[in-house]
Amino acid sequence: MFFIQINAYASEITGTISIKYLARTPEDIEIAILDIPFEMYRIGRWSGDALLLEGEFAPSGVSMEESTAFGRQRQADLLYKYAKEHKLSCTREQTNIDGIVRFDNLTTGVYLIAQSRDAKYKDKGKFVFSPVLISLPTEVNGEFLYNINAEPKIEYVPGENPNNAVPETTKDNQNIQTGDNQYIGLYVIIGFISLMISGIVLFRKKKTE
Repeated sequence: MFFIQINAYASEITGTISIKYLARTPEDIEIAILDIPFEMYRIGRWSGDALLLEGEFAPSGVSMEESTAFGRQRQADLLYKYAKEHKLSCTREQTNIDGIVRFDNLTTGVYLIAQSRDAKYKDKGKFVFSPVLISLPTEVNGEFLYNINAEPKIEYVPGENPNNAVPETTKDNQNIQTGDNQYIGLYVIIGFISLMISGIVLFRKKKTE
């Protein structure tokens, strides 16, 4: 997981965040998966170089000081766990036939996005997506983007045969199933996570008053 950050905001502007859920099967076939549920939470905003948790996330106790990829991943996992334990309000959407989930009319700020159930593949295992933190807007080559298209790396996790799984449709007509595991990020090895915004990975911060 890579954290996408920018500190310059225009409060009257709204934007969108789209995530394309493309998974690679054990047979080395890339597929887009339909009806994978996602949840989105606005967790806070930037104040200078500091990420401030706001609203329902303010009392979470999660420190946002560490800015490494590992630190941001841990923050995302802890914040999502907190959100589920405290049943915080969120926006829910599902992937379409192209594997895309889209969140519209977003105000500026920092968002937590997570897959809320597994995507099980046949009887072999499941695809998992770690929670991510994305800042709106995001800077790319000096330009502030309010319409963000992300293609994260989806991990395949082998497992035992699922029970009572319901087949779902995919663009390539593969047999995909959805399960009930809510804590997706706990299954993902941090070192293999990558989040691409238009092919560019952003770690830098731009401080604008």
